[in-house]
Amino acid sequence: MSLDNNIENAFMVVRKTYENVQKMINFMDEKAILNDYRPVIDRFLRYSSDKYPIGWLYNDIVKIYQYEKDNPLESDWLNGPIYVVNISFNNKPKVIVAKFNYDIEKWGGKGISMSSSWAFTDPLNKDYKDGLFKHQYIKELGYFISKPINGDIRKRYWDMESAIYKEFKLSEVTAETLEAQVFGEFENMKKNVLRNLWMNKKYRFYEDNMR
Repeated sequence: MSLDNNIENAFMVVRKTYENVQKMINFMDEKAILNDYRPVIDRFLRYSSDKYPIGWLYNDIVKIYQYEKDNPLESDWLNGPIYVVNISFNNKPKVIVAKFNYDIEKWGGKGISMSSSWAFTDPLNKDYKDGLFKHQYIKELGYFISKPINGDIRKRYWDMESAIYKEFKLSEVTAETLEAQVFGEFENMKKNVLRNLWMNKKYRFYEDNMR
């Protein structure tokens, strides 16, 4: 097979993958409404760049939600966590489902730029070489917890307190499993998992995940 054919086939695979991701996002937003979650913005967050080739393709596609039943703030945010789904093509393709805790009452008017994906992808990247976040794996529960290493990093990442997250292989997420893997995990992160963490003194360092 010629080099031209290899390139053509490679781009065909990428285009088809993005089409499937778009279907997944649309389906996820439909399920969000049924599970009392709402998208913070209609579109997804991503990093793009004309200058750097790494920004010519989307390596992380991020959707963010809030829980409808959390109390509204004057800023139009809801006074509760930010729930995140990161469809990542860094290393092995995966879907990362996460709950971020912030001091959200400090936030101003509602609005997030589509280029702000870094604020969510960096804390969820346990292989991030800069070491801005401390990650701990809770083997008993299958969750990771991420926390800024100091106050400066916390402030840089919008007063982030902590995040709890779980990873799935992209190939494991289907139309039949998505609702449980995303919104079922959101519910679990709000309730049972956090209670179990608190009961285990080994993880008291992460007590702010009880919010």
